[in-house]
Order: sequence, then C-alpha cells, then structure tokens
Amino acid sequence: MRLLFVSALYAPEAIGGAELTLERIVDGLIARGHVAAVLTTGRLSADQTLPSGALVLRRRIANVFPLAPMRRYGAIARTVWQLLDCCNPFGYLQMRAAIRRFHPDVVITDSLRGVSVAAWPAATHEGVRIVHRICDAYLLSPSLNMLFAGPHSAKAMFRRLVRWPHRRLSRHVAAVVALSVAVLNLHRRAGLFEAVRTEVIPTAIAAEARQAKVADGPIRLGFIGQLVPTKGIEALLEGFLAAGVDATLDIAGSGEPDYVALLQRRFADPRIRFLGWLSNKAAFFAAIDLCLVPSRIFDTLPTVIIEAFAHHVPVLASPIGGIPEMVEPGRNGFLADLDSASAIATSLREVTADAAALRRMAASTAAASARLLDPEGQLDRWEALLRDVVQVGGGGHARLAG
Repeated sequence: MRLLFVSALYAPEAIGGAELTLERIVDGLIARGHVAAVLTTGRLSADQTLPSGALVLRRRIANVFPLAPMRRYGAIARTVWQLLDCCNPFGYLQMRAAIRRFHPDVVITDSLRGVSVAAWPAATHEGVRIVHRICDAYLLSPSLNMLFAGPHSAKAMFRRLVRWPHRRLSRHVAAVVALSVAVLNLHRRAGLFEAVRTEVIPTAIAAEARQAKVADGPIRLGFIGQLVPTKGIEALLEGFLAAGVDATLDIAGSGEPDYVALLQRRFADPRIRFLGWLSNKAAFFAAIDLCLVPSRIFDTLPTVIIEAFAHHVPVLASPIGGIPEMVEPGRNGFLADLDSASAIATSLREVTADAAALRRMAASTAAASARLLDPEGQLDRWEALLRDVVQVGGGGHARLAG
C-alpha cells in the first residue's frame, strides 16, 4: 500500500513522544514492504527521503509562527494562530497537493496542528479514505487548560469557537485509532466520529535487555519529558524536597528556556540534577530505580511510561487519562493522586519506604506490560486495519467530483 501520513512535526524536527511513536509505525510499515510519505510542517518547504525510506514532504507552516522550536509568543499572535488553525484553507491546499504528488491508497492523519482538520475534506475531495490516530485532545481544544476551563469562562467560549467545525468534519474519517480507551471516550462524548469504525491500539515499544541495578544506596528517581506546568514538574520538585527521603532526582527534558532556568534556580539542590534533552534514553533509565509521571491534566497514553517499562523500570504515576490502562499496581508501578506537592511527598515516602522491594519490582515490570512491549503485534493490527479501509474504499487514487 501507499500510505500518506500527516503529522504537525516529524523527524528530525520531533519534540514529544507522539512524533517518535508515529515514526516507529511509519518505519515498521515500510520495513513490511509498504511505501510511505509524511506531510509535515516546518519553517521552509523541502522534500527529504529519510534512511528508512520515508519521504518527508515538509511544507512551510501556513500560520503566523512555526511549531518548533518551542518558544513563548504573545497573546495576540496565539489567538490569530488558533483562529486560522480552526480550519486552515492553506492546509487544505497543501493536503490536496501532497495527495496529487504521492497518490496514496489511504491517508493517516495524526497531529493536525498547523495543517488543521481541513486535511479531512481535502482527502475526501481527492477520493482517498482517511484513518485518524487520536494521540491527544487537540481536536477538542487548543490546549488542555482550555479544555477543562469552566463552561461559562472566556477560555471555554474561545474553545467552542475554534473547534466548531471539528464534529461535522470528523464524518469524513473512515476509521479511528485511539491510543487508549480514555481518549476515545473523551472524543465520543464530545460527539466526534459518530458511526465511525474505532480501534484501540496502544503504542508499543520493544523491551530492552535488562540492566544490572545497584543493590543499595539512595533510591534513584527520575522524570523525563517536556518541562511544562501541565506535566506537574513544579509540584514534583517541591514534593521531592518536602518528602525528606533518601533519594536523588534526575530531571531530563527540555522546555521554554526562561521557564527551565527558573526551575533550576528555584530548586537548586545537590540531590537534583537537570540533564536537559537526552538522545540516549537507555542511559537515563539504566540510572534510575523509579520513573515519576505526575501529570496534572488528562494524559492520553504517556510514551515515557512505556519506555520505562521497556527498560524494566517501574513508575509512580497519576491515575488520569489512559494511565490506569497501563499500570498494574504492585507489578509494574504505582498509581497515586499526585496533584499537589504534599500528595507527591506522601507518595514518595510510601513507595521508597522499602527500597529493596521497590528495586525487586524491576523483575516483573516487563512481564506485566507485555501488550505495550509488542511492536510487531501493534504493526499487525495497523496493517489489518489499513487493508480493510482500502478494500472497503476500493483502493487506489480516484478523485471525487468537487
């Protein structure tokens, strides 16, 4: 099959887990004999063939500022950006041009920031069926803070304004793949994807060889991800200092430079290390005993948890979004309310009270997470779904009138 993926960001300009896991799916399907291209955004337009064989169609973002690198823009610029991203006519044209260039059998849309849901009618008008992968709440709100704002607040009114086309346009989609039951239900309750075939196919990462761990000394805690408030990083740092446990804390990841500098100044402590963005995640996981995921707002299926399991590291995570679908308490981690510094401090005292028991959990972590550590099984399900969608639609590239 000829597969055209659409993602707001893509390698080598990837920021988070969603882009990295999509890259694994694309590369895995190419390895099985399929031909794949990825339409993505960037500062400049350029085509690039990656070593995997994926053709990247990077198009200059048709909006007031790019998605990468991360930086803070003014309120007026952000508002204009979101209004245009509601249903971007330039994204519509870019999508039609990409289909005519590549002639796919099926289009798989992922993160649509920058291209917008205009990609869906564009594919329909070119006669190509669509599969959408739900990896976040973008279709419901420009941000998670806005998604959970009070129903009569200015944020809620703006959210309704910039998401008014999404419910109707979601009918263009032939099938939906959700990373978790929680995120699928969130969209269904909002009225999206009515009468659309749905599948829940969580991200999967192959297990790594188990590394020998230290048998004594301070418990080594770790956080890896974007350094943004919604990930609970400030409460984590406050809670760690308040807990008074015999432990160290490594913080890996990047964020807006001024915010990261503020965290480093505010939480300067010899037991806390800020490591920045890491290309070698294996070394990070090899150096910790417990991975901390204190998300504050809905989290679909945090890739960091699966990466921790793949490296035989248990997690302490918030029971929100799709996280409870991943964690089996006592076997591959712990679930606890981590919505404040005091709650985090309490949980850290509890899980580190028996250091030997915590370190022994590494032996059962991978076995308790088997379905998340089977990338070939994940690809089998993706391949079967895409074949079904193409067969139902007749396959090929036959442009529709209009």
